Amino acid sequence: MSSPETNSVEATNTGIRDTKTANVPAPRWLPGMFCVVLYWLVVQSVQRFGDSNFLIFMTQFIGPLVTALLFFIAWLGFSRRSWSERGFGMAMFIVTGALAAGLAHSTMKVGLILYALPTLLTTWAVWGWLTRLQASLGHRRVTLALTMLMTASYFCMLRLNGVDGAMQSSLSWRWTPTAEEKFLETVSRKSEPTSSDKESNGPSIVEVVEQPGDWIGFRGPNRDGILRGVSIETDWDAHPPKLEWKHAIGPGWSSFAVVGGRLLTQEQRGDDECVTCYDAATGNELWCHRDATRFSEPVAGAGPRGTPQFHDGKLFAQGASGHLVCLDAATGKRLWMADVKADSKAETPNWGFSGSPLIIEDIVTLMPGGSDGASVLGYRVADGELAWKGGTGTSGYISAQLFELHGHKLLISLTGDGATALDPATGRSVWHHSWISEQEFRISQPMLVDQSRLLIPTGQALGSRLINVTLTGDQWETSEVWNSKDLRPYFNDYVQHAGHVFGFDGALFCCVDLTTGKRVWKKGRYGHGQVILLADQGLLLVLSETGDIVLLEANFKSHVELAKIPAIEGKTWNHPVLVRDRLFIRNGEQIACFGLTMSSSATKRGTQP
Repeated sequence: MSSPETNSVEATNTGIRDTKTANVPAPRWLPGMFCVVLYWLVVQSVQRFGDSNFLIFMTQFIGPLVTALLFFIAWLGFSRRSWSERGFGMAMFIVTGALAAGLAHSTMKVGLILYALPTLLTTWAVWGWLTRLQASLGHRRVTLALTMLMTASYFCMLRLNGVDGAMQSSLSWRWTPTAEEKFLETVSRKSEPTSSDKESNGPSIVEVVEQPGDWIGFRGPNRDGILRGVSIETDWDAHPPKLEWKHAIGPGWSSFAVVGGRLLTQEQRGDDECVTCYDAATGNELWCHRDATRFSEPVAGAGPRGTPQFHDGKLFAQGASGHLVCLDAATGKRLWMADVKADSKAETPNWGFSGSPLIIEDIVTLMPGGSDGASVLGYRVADGELAWKGGTGTSGYISAQLFELHGHKLLISLTGDGATALDPATGRSVWHHSWISEQEFRISQPMLVDQSRLLIPTGQALGSRLINVTLTGDQWETSEVWNSKDLRPYFNDYVQHAGHVFGFDGALFCCVDLTTGKRVWKKGRYGHGQVILLADQGLLLVLSETGDIVLLEANFKSHVELAKIPAIEGKTWNHPVLVRDRLFIRNGEQIACFGLTMSSSATKRGTQP
């Protein structure tokens, strides 16, 4: 009979076990678990306490990759498992990743890194803890394979509907209809043209003529979000905003031009990018011009980003793919079209061409960010012929802006290189202020403080800068007045009132002193929303990221919220518009009109210096 020492198998009170396996040290599970626990702690801390969207994005994108690298080092170097088991784990990870990449919804390609990868590493680590005492190698391999495949299968069943301003994702089952698909089901096919060349071009029943108080384009006549000559009742308990109409709309981040009772905007309808005209009083569609193009990306989703501009009976609109159309504002009939992307040789930006056209006399200007002196383009209003190219800098999402400095009308361009002033008639560069931004794009509009000072927003990495512009003879010079990280608008514009700036610093509303650049107060969690100023009353109308309408005092001493009501559902980044007593709002899912009670005896709110 053989001795116990020579037995390869021993009998125990719990069954049979392999003595060779019994002599192998227990697998280590703590290193892998430490990696994933550290990842989740960092991500949650940054999301909860961090106020930089750039930091949040980099944590969510780079974090899973770094965690995976550390986890693999722990698995291969410190897990104490046999090399065959370590190799099997890595092989299963590669196979699972390849299957997920091939089967996942198209919107989840980035989501596999952001969400599936850290979750897969986490379930792998939990598997390691649960099987630390399991003697059967075959059982461990089967359970690891099932764990990985089930985790990947879950994410293959999801669709990414985009993220909000704080980089929080909206996920849904891939087989559920999107908001756009639901909207398209409700659109009457009879009212829609059957091709991009068949607009609703019947006889013009009503000529579209600008009336006093109309809102002709992006952020109003002066592109500053400031409204004058309108006073409203501020007691919304006694005089609440009245919902006049609301209905679904195609995705897009455009605002409105409101002219002659027409409500003009842009939206996506399936494979067609649309410029749409609604009756401002009823919300009924009057006409829809369509172009067979679609832009979509996983962060913001599908649809055009710019806002139409009205001028002399015509409507000008830039699509997210880079085409500029001129339409008859009464009928939607296309008069001419230009290929901005081809003319500027610009690459399509990550988030699409986002600029809104600006008309300066007989030139329509856009900022595609092309190279070789084609950062800004000027087209002739009459026929769409390219009149000039100018400017430098290839990054940026702002719209052209016209300011008067020292008696000269200048076109201001913001790119990653800084601020450039151009002659709007020729595109010739007049002056340039260098402020290079390598981490973030410039998205918010510049602001004219007075005849010699200009505010340049950059974002959360660099904040904002006030510059002074001087003119001596024919020599222009610029100089820095202050830099401030107390005002860091992401893609949210702001307004000025009584020597102060009111707007969004990240996801919080704030007030900043224009003289010093120092924050006075920061309060009001309205997400990444937009704001307009009722200058006569010192009131702020905020449209929050969640679709609430908020009424604030333009008070530079403290945050004073007067009223707040829910208005529309869904992620809301679009600029609101107030025309006389009608407030028009929209997002990528809904469009609505609210009636506000006018006041002839309203007192000025806020605090004056």
